[in-house]
Amino acid sequence: EAVMEALSRGLTQKMLHGAMAELHTADPTARERASSAIQHFFLRKER
Repeated sequence: EAVMEALSRGLTQKMLHGAMAELHTADPTARERASSAIQHFFLRKER
């Protein structure tokens, strides 16, 4: 079980790394676009 937990955590971090790095850019326009995309794809409420 601990191995599966570590694997899932590692994969999640790997998949989100690019999006999170984009949020930390100095360009406010890119940051806003990335924030909107992340909310759209990952933080949608159940319908």
